[in-house]
Amino acid sequence: MRARQRVADLGPKLMQKWQDQQAQAISQLREEWASTAKADKEYGGDALAENLAVAKQALDTFGTPELRSLLNESGTGNHPELIRFMVRVGKAISSDTFVAGDRGGQPAKRDLANNLYRKQ
Repeated sequence: MRARQRVADLGPKLMQKWQDQQAQAISQLREEWASTAKADKEYGGDALAENLAVAKQALDTFGTPELRSLLNESGTGNHPELIRFMVRVGKAISSDTFVAGDRGGQPAKRDLANNLYRKQ
């Protein structure tokens, strides 16, 4: 009877040990994702904060509360490729900016009198 009880008591202990190992592995993976994202050549480094704001704009625009909850609870919101995707989407939907063109030197000369009084 005692042997059976020891075996029965061993089950929960093994289960707890396995759960602790899983939690540690997941935590380590999330830390790796964060350090990889911070060092990413496309969106990381000095521009990380700015690019994360762009990614947040994409999530705010297209994401649902359920998606946000999923990303937060699972930790996949910190995956470097998901961040890359959201940064690219955010940049694609960002407001257009004015880009001044090059006039190529001298402006075209206009004869104002001719433009005003063509038909006369």
